[in-house]
Amino acid sequence: MERLNKRHKTLTKALTTLLKSIDRITNNEYNDYEEARDSLIQRFEYTSDIFWKYLHDYLKTMHNIKLDIVSPKSVYKAFRDTNIITEEEFTLCIRQVELRNLTSHTYDEELAEEVCKQIPTLARMMKTVTSRLAKNAPD
Repeated sequence: MERLNKRHKTLTKALTTLLKSIDRITNNEYNDYEEARDSLIQRFEYTSDIFWKYLHDYLKTMHNIKLDIVSPKSVYKAFRDTNIITEEEFTLCIRQVELRNLTSHTYDEELAEEVCKQIPTLARMMKTVTSRLAKNAPD
């Protein structure tokens, strides 16, 4: 349980910084757009990584589910199969993995703009799921 709580705390901090970056770009509160956009993408990458790892720990701790293959997609499938997330949330989780992989391996201006547009929706989903799970987890 301690690991899950620690992971939750880390995820909450990461989500907070991601949401602040989204607000800065949405409200045009930056001196250099490309720098703000790249910062947003980087925060999205590490928040996505922490998110799926938190979900993995949640499965192990709260549901005693141990996966044979531990990867973001296998964790999201287990969450969907146990009805912890909705089909819509699952679809967004898979899109998140795809975008995360693209930003890690390829970078160009067009891709950066496309990813930047999709991050707010994905961040809201991560926040919603994280809040819902936190309500169900004992302290």
